[in-house]
Amino acid sequence: MADSSNSTLIYIEEDVFGVIPTAKAPKEFRFSGSSLSYSPKFIESEEIVAGAQVGDVIRVGADPKGDVNIVFAPSAHDDMLEAAFRDVWTPRVVAGITATGFTVSGGTYTITGPFGNFGVDDLIKTAGFSNASNNGRWIVLTASPTSVTVRKHSDTQPTPVTESGATAAVTLDETVHVIKNGTVKRSFTLDTSYTDIPGGAHDIYVGMVPVGLKLNAQSGQTFKGSVSFMGKGAIARATPANGLATTAAAKDKVLNGVTNFVDFRIDGITAETFAKELSFEIDNTPRGKDALGQFGYYDIGLGRFKSTGSFNVYFDSIQQLADFYAGKEFGFSATLQNDDGTKRYTVEMPRCVYNKGDATPKSADQDIMMSMGYQAMMHTGLGYTMRIVRRIANAS
Repeated sequence: MADSSNSTLIYIEEDVFGVIPTAKAPKEFRFSGSSLSYSPKFIESEEIVAGAQVGDVIRVGADPKGDVNIVFAPSAHDDMLEAAFRDVWTPRVVAGITATGFTVSGGTYTITGPFGNFGVDDLIKTAGFSNASNNGRWIVLTASPTSVTVRKHSDTQPTPVTESGATAAVTLDETVHVIKNGTVKRSFTLDTSYTDIPGGAHDIYVGMVPVGLKLNAQSGQTFKGSVSFMGKGAIARATPANGLATTAAAKDKVLNGVTNFVDFRIDGITAETFAKELSFEIDNTPRGKDALGQFGYYDIGLGRFKSTGSFNVYFDSIQQLADFYAGKEFGFSATLQNDDGTKRYTVEMPRCVYNKGDATPKSADQDIMMSMGYQAMMHTGLGYTMRIVRRIANAS
């Protein structure tokens, strides 16, 4: 008898839709559950049969689809993020500069220099200041062509001091990659293995296209999500998809909505209210393509990239409700990171509109929550609807 805790899931990116690659090593799919299902399509014969009976039931197709649930861990699900966004992770390269000064004013730290290529949230490294406390790692808070304000990367760093006339080197101290909504479609073979069945048992789905993605951050919970698939067909057999050794997934710790949640921002400004839950959802508006002489879909079509979501925050400002009533557009972003801050993911939607909202006293002795829904749309200046910025710090 199979036990769910003894099952494994692997994936192989296909070169040809619905064809299992024979030379590519499978990759481990870290998952928390699956609802993949094979739904055959039948039609009844219209032939009239004596005795008022159905003379035949004919199989004419199939609709393989479903979700793979995940608990999100850095580096473990990057392939599926890439596929759901229909894009490729693109590196961002920033040339180093020479800083001329470090100013401390109260709790504000400012580094001066030609900072045109650096941006908010960049992890930078300074070296060459006369005062050793000014050398180290910093997170950029604001950026202009001539200066950046920063915060310490680590609470254990010494407090910097004002210094002028410097010639200190400033470099980007992390590897940054970006994905944004695109048009690159991928398909995968998914192989669920039931390892406690003697002789082997593999439930193999082919031509599986990531057609949707959900991510949810909630206070006191792990960062959960799911990848939705739609595909061509399924095979049940004792042997694995292609028999090659599986490449293990990254084993980073699962993120949670408390110690790994950095912030969420409205129009680039950290929200002052406290959030209880944030969610993001992608729908690639899929359609299965059937044709004469083809059993199952011969391809999966993808339409417009649609990004929606919601957040549930403690109601503490009438402006939140006023913005909803006014149909105000806004930019939205949220950042999560691992425990030591060396891996960060920022989800950004630069142009959104509220499509639902609620802030009412539903019963006595309750916090009033502002439950807001939104939809993202193309930002005409930036040319995209949604993107994820992945930051991995260089080894210290």
